[in-house]
Amino acid sequence: MATRKPAAAQAAEPSAATAPASFTRAQRLPAELLYAEELAHLAAHDSAPRPPGWRLSMPAVRTFILGGDAAGRRIAPKLVCAPSLVERALVTLASSRALLLVGEPGTAKSLLSELLAAAVCGTSALTVQGSAATTEDQIRYGWNYALLLNEGPSPRALAPSPILRAMQTGCIARFEEITRCPPEVQDALLSLLSERLMSIPELAGDASVVYAQSGFNLIATANTRDRGVSEMSAALKRRFAFETVLPIADYDSELALVQREVARLLAQDSIPVAPSEPLLQVLVTTFRDLRSGVDAEGSASERLSSVLSTAEAVSVAHAVTLRGYYLRGDSGQPADLVEALFGDEVFKKKHNSDPIAVGEGYWVVRASETREESTPSFEQAKEEVRAAYLNSESAKAAQEQGKKLLAELQKGGKPELAWSPVETLSATDARMRLPPQALAALAKARPAEGKPAYVLLEGLPVPVLMEVQSVTVPQASAEEKTLVRKQIAQQSAVRMYSSLLDYLKSKIELKQGHQKLESSGQ
Repeated sequence: MATRKPAAAQAAEPSAATAPASFTRAQRLPAELLYAEELAHLAAHDSAPRPPGWRLSMPAVRTFILGGDAAGRRIAPKLVCAPSLVERALVTLASSRALLLVGEPGTAKSLLSELLAAAVCGTSALTVQGSAATTEDQIRYGWNYALLLNEGPSPRALAPSPILRAMQTGCIARFEEITRCPPEVQDALLSLLSERLMSIPELAGDASVVYAQSGFNLIATANTRDRGVSEMSAALKRRFAFETVLPIADYDSELALVQREVARLLAQDSIPVAPSEPLLQVLVTTFRDLRSGVDAEGSASERLSSVLSTAEAVSVAHAVTLRGYYLRGDSGQPADLVEALFGDEVFKKKHNSDPIAVGEGYWVVRASETREESTPSFEQAKEEVRAAYLNSESAKAAQEQGKKLLAELQKGGKPELAWSPVETLSATDARMRLPPQALAALAKARPAEGKPAYVLLEGLPVPVLMEVQSVTVPQASAEEKTLVRKQIAQQSAVRMYSSLLDYLKSKIELKQGHQKLESSGQ
């Protein structure tokens, strides 16, 4: 069955064929232009059912983001994450609930929202950037005051927000850093997300109400380590499905991603060199050690309060490669990492370094003392070695002692322990405060028969033994239960359909061909 989209919707979606010539010199292209050929290929060979208003089916969007084979063409992966995360996000966007991506800065939340919007509706440009200065007009609508004074309130004088344009054209709207907006601005989304319409009382007749068209939904992002954020109201949280985007856990996957993104940036800059493999290995390993607080040998160190994300690793590797190419004609060396941070102006003249972006802030480094590089003697180094050894052994001893105490508690023993005061920990707080390993262990702890459950949380600077006295599941309303059932049914249907397609492909010989469609004039 062939369908036609409204002319307004078609006009709102840029494409590579109609893109202005200035886009060829743009520093960064949106996903719908950067991957226009892949999107066109997926659309041309997509026979799976599509949610109303979508340009691609869910399996096609999943292939576009995670990579795979599509009708004889290899689609490169654009994001490293769990496939279930992408599937849950797609099901949410097809439902009546908006999507909220939460996680640490630099975990590719914005990239995921951009890729989803580009694949689902063809444009990722309908974006609101949240901040303390965001006003309600940026969410709802404003006015062209020259036309307003000349003509009075009219559709021509209306200045729609990106969210209003998304409602009119049936597209995905993006709301970056929603928690940085004041609560009164956030609450402007309440009626919009629940009723799926926007009232414009200044206009008369049919123009006074804008109804959301098929395909409209909202993707918001929020960082878990931001300061000065505004807590979302319970009513607004209920209208979102929360999905946590975690840092890349696998070293090889992170290294491959950094290498691929740096190579893309270098190609964009017309630099005919590949990034240095040793440089990338040093950079990724260092970032992972500082991020986790534990190095490859198991020695513990102090975890940074800021976040050294994969995106920042890409930025640093790109900058160092530019330095090597333009100054020496090579691809950069690991020593350039130190040289870029501590130059002669810092070393010899004891000046401040340039501001270095780290997480949400900046570091400025000043050298108070400089020494020539030398190999320390055994007498000089033995205390450092001794301290490192003691730290490593202390961490192992603490781990073993924690396991022994946990086993004793689980058998009903009562060792003498000094417990901290009882604390109520919500699921959202747990996701924000605990690393993935500790969060997974805590989720399995369930008190039974009136007895508490005990769990040893690992992945923290020190092992933590926790007593779980009770677990309370929030009571959901009938509306929420119905919505959850619908989402589960949709997800199950998608998986069953994908399994059926895989089975049929294994049993039926596929033949490529074409078909001529005659227009009925309607």
